Amino acid sequence: MRNRLVGFFAVLRREAVILSKDVNIISIILLAPFVYALFYTSTYINKSESKVPIAVMDMDRSVYSKEFTRKLDAHKVLSVNEVLTDMNSIKDRIYKDDEQSVIIIPKDFETNLKTNKAVVIKVYLNTVRFLVSNDINKAINEVVQNYHKDVKIKILEMSGYNINQAKGMYDPMRLDLRNLFNPSEAYGDFIIPCVLILILQQTLLIGLSASMAREREKNLLGHLLTTAKGSNSSAFLGKSSFYLLFYLTYAIFYFTVIFAFLKINCIGNFFLLMLFTTVFFIATISFCIFVSSFFKQKLVAIQVMVFTTYPLLFLSGYIWPIHSIPASFRAVTNFIPTVPYFNAFLSITQMDAQFSELIPSFIHLVILAIAGVVLAYIRVRILLKKDSGSQPSISSEEKLSLINE
Repeated sequence: MRNRLVGFFAVLRREAVILSKDVNIISIILLAPFVYALFYTSTYINKSESKVPIAVMDMDRSVYSKEFTRKLDAHKVLSVNEVLTDMNSIKDRIYKDDEQSVIIIPKDFETNLKTNKAVVIKVYLNTVRFLVSNDINKAINEVVQNYHKDVKIKILEMSGYNINQAKGMYDPMRLDLRNLFNPSEAYGDFIIPCVLILILQQTLLIGLSASMAREREKNLLGHLLTTAKGSNSSAFLGKSSFYLLFYLTYAIFYFTVIFAFLKINCIGNFFLLMLFTTVFFIATISFCIFVSSFFKQKLVAIQVMVFTTYPLLFLSGYIWPIHSIPASFRAVTNFIPTVPYFNAFLSITQMDAQFSELIPSFIHLVILAIAGVVLAYIRVRILLKKDSGSQPSISSEEKLSLINE
């Protein structure tokens, strides 16, 4: 037992030496999680659109139309850059990307409002960037609804009704709509947590697979077993625990510092979140060791793991719901640790879910983690036995030289 413990810590130290000497692995494991987290998330630091340039074609030139234009400009999403007078310039403004939308206020706008006639406001939207156009469309609709309400209540007051009667007549059945989660409906609040988890997952997969393939490429598995004092379990646990501890540290940094810096909601229990994160990393590490153990070249292992980024993202159920994925792909999602983890991650951080509500996701993750550990351990044990028996006789200095390359 003592030898196994000594071997375990020796493998941890050995992995630290490899990490410090290998430029490829150090850039993936040490630099990428920080650089990518700051670079990718900083693009969404404002989270939602604000003061997007639009133009107004005011064909009525009345007090009501000018007031409506002012209300458009007052909305936090919109900024009225100019009031157009030439119909031919509408498309030019959008084509040249000078404005993201042009709103046409028709003639008789004021007259029709006062006489309770229908008013048609035309809106030209630049839908090339659909996220921006959706925000603009929603903002314009909010302004139109609120302005129509104000005008109708004002007209009813002028007819002799008091303010409460006027509000009741205009809106006898009121809709009280409240967003329980992501109240600002910001795209940044939705996508940033996904990006952060994806960064952790992919740098872990790429870095660990590079390290594992490197062992086979340089015929160092025998040295790994020797370092572990001949214990297969110490060799496997030492190598995997090194990355587990590393990435749990990253996760804590992300969930505290990065989340606070970007003002991302994290209203759930932190320790519950770390429990799921730990099991998720165990499942990810074990499957990574199993898959990467079949590669004999570090470069090939890195290329394959980089290729997995988008498939894992789109099959995770975060970007696109699992139930909307074709049945043939849906079966594959049962074997991806990201699927139950993302479900638990969102429920904890955004909805303050309790453990009792996440038992199915936890059981799913635990099963994947156990299956991954068993497969990875068996595979590593086979390789250690095979490579240690066929390992050429080399000196300690030569082994150290190979590790430090």
